[in-house]
Amino acid sequence: MIRFIRLIIILRPRIARILGRSHILLLLLAPLLVGCEEEEAARQKREHVKAMQKQVTEATRELVTADANARKGWVEAQQSFENTRSSIV
Repeated sequence: MIRFIRLIIILRPRIARILGRSHILLLLLAPLLVGCEEEEAARQKREHVKAMQKQVTEATRELVTADANARKGWVEAQQSFENTRSSIV
């Protein structure tokens, strides 16, 4: 919206010469220009969400890998304990 206002301020003298006092066309074009900015903002938000989803996916993958390694270590420690216990008995 700010871009639109700046654009109108900059182009106002030229537009006034071209259109005279007919501001109706500008009023009709305003929603289209604002709509373009809203679409751009929506696109940027979608890209941000995709990036966040990618980070969550990667973090989840790392968590699952770390959990699997921890469980593997636990099983190895249990087996070592059982082997030591059975050799003592």
